[in-house]
Amino acid sequence: MKKKTGQVSIYGGIKLRKQYCSDCRGRAFVIDGILQCCDKEALQPTTEKLVRECTGDYRRRHIPKGRQQQILLEQENKCKYCELEFGSRIKNLKTDKQVTLKITFDHVIPWSYSGTNKEEIVAACQVCNGLKSNDFFDDIDSIKVELKNRRQNHGWLI
Repeated sequence: MKKKTGQVSIYGGIKLRKQYCSDCRGRAFVIDGILQCCDKEALQPTTEKLVRECTGDYRRRHIPKGRQQQILLEQENKCKYCELEFGSRIKNLKTDKQVTLKITFDHVIPWSYSGTNKEEIVAACQVCNGLKSNDFFDDIDSIKVELKNRRQNHGWLI
């Protein structure tokens, strides 16, 4: 049995679901479970592939100091994902290594997909940012859940 593959198209920082329509013989947008080409009900895909449909400005610019300070103030000087304070120390049980949490700035929608700094950017510790990498998530809560599992699997005691 062939896997039903859906597609999530990235337009700048906006993601839209698309699916192949056998009647129209092309990909159509899916809105509220309906193919927009012919108002047919869309199938529920078993997997989804991310595809960048248009590009951002492709210039990875430095985040201005004022914006960095505002982000840190809003997050109370804590990592958005693990909620530990920057400067605190954590230990890896597998390697017996201790690290001091440093501030990194992370694109919630990875830059590799959006190509722009206009999307949501958060302050994250180097452990969380490294484990998240350029993976794409639906929202902050799903990032937190996945990163909690990844930290545990890699031995980080939090």
